[in-house]
Amino acid sequence: MKKIILIVLVLLTSNFANSQNTKKKTTAKSSSIKYTEEKALELIADYYEFYNADEEYDNPVVRRISNNVFYVKVEYCSGGKDTCYTTDYNGGTVKHDFFWSSKVLVLKIQSSTKYTVTIKEDY
Repeated sequence: MKKIILIVLVLLTSNFANSQNTKKKTTAKSSSIKYTEEKALELIADYYEFYNADEEYDNPVVRRISNNVFYVKVEYCSGGKDTCYTTDYNGGTVKHDFFWSSKVLVLKIQSSTKYTVTIKEDY
């Protein structure tokens, strides 16, 4: 009787050990959607319209890094339209060049509506 119990315990222990060593295979979902530079510009416009509305931006230049990652160089001005622009004699707007700087943003697109924008630090 003790031998049968011992055999059963050994079998259960080995089955448990095998089940712990077996790993599930995970497959990475590859994105078949190729995002365009135009889509990157749309998302940067949304970013400045909604999330970063206190800054003005101008002259965006897009550089593709991968399928869903872009570098976007922008000229920006903090302080609102009154600080960044003046009105000329014909009613048009003129940039105050003194208040404008440039930076490079990293745009990572997760889907057509989800994205993240960070400032590229080492450029």
